[in-house]
Amino acid sequence: MDYLHLVQNYVKEHLLNNLDKKRLLSGDVKFNKKVEELVDSLFMTFVRQSLSASDVEEILEYRDRGLLFDFNEFSNLIESQLSLNNITLVDFWHPKWRSVGESLLLKRTLGLGTPNAAAGAGELFFLFSSKEFRKPTKGDVACTIGGNDVIIELKGHGGKIGTSPGNLVNDCVVNVIQENNIECEILRNTGRYNHGKISFVPNTQRCRDFIDSISIEDTKKVFETWWNAQSVSPFPLRNDRTRITWDRMKEHFIRLCAEKEFGRVEEGKTKNILLLVEKNRIFRNATDVIETYKSMPEIPDRDFEFRAFQKNDLALYLH
Repeated sequence: MDYLHLVQNYVKEHLLNNLDKKRLLSGDVKFNKKVEELVDSLFMTFVRQSLSASDVEEILEYRDRGLLFDFNEFSNLIESQLSLNNITLVDFWHPKWRSVGESLLLKRTLGLGTPNAAAGAGELFFLFSSKEFRKPTKGDVACTIGGNDVIIELKGHGGKIGTSPGNLVNDCVVNVIQENNIECEILRNTGRYNHGKISFVPNTQRCRDFIDSISIEDTKKVFETWWNAQSVSPFPLRNDRTRITWDRMKEHFIRLCAEKEFGRVEEGKTKNILLLVEKNRIFRNATDVIETYKSMPEIPDRDFEFRAFQKNDLALYLH
């Protein structure tokens, strides 16, 4: 299995774009380290598949000739409104090499973008699958379909979409609570971390009890502040005169997460899609996400993430 140099040369010559090659030649130490991580990931995948040197030469030739991955079939699927259904991403690979594709699909390695960040599941799979896929400045993978640039955001196990940093949103809510002298002792943390600090995490029982204990007017102030800290769109329950609860806010939060995710790409220039690589699910727009969650009988609170004292976005875990 003496084909390490073959893989090294191929990665440098064929998997890197022109800007990456300039960084490589400039002697950028950190970038060179990332390239070697990429080489190691690809090389070890081949080794674990017990490929010989001639096998590796052949699979690289398949990629060069556009035979490894059926990009036309993939493009047709993306352009259509069909779901993957029983088709997996590996099914687009040539039958001879599908076991290699399966190994690459969930492979994680150091990314070529953000310093020291790990490339998520599916990134190496797509970049190696076809020359039609490229690493964009923003996003996970890019390609051109039907004359339009498409940005593909890949999500693996526990993939999520979010809105705004939890710490900033929590600060806004706490300020309103204190400015309006709303009783909030129940929201004070008693644990080891962030002891004594107030945290408004609306899907917890502690916050549900807090909402039940204050006036209808104050619940509206709290949730409206929470919403406005994440969104420029009007508070969806601003004309509601009944008690606002987390259970009533869930649907609106799902919509907010979905619309923010698909609004990150400038309209008219690129098309954004979300692809869950482990569940073979495509979300082409915000409506796809919303309709998926509407079809669920109940969305567990554990599918929502709110970290009141961290920069992590308030988020929805995808199914």
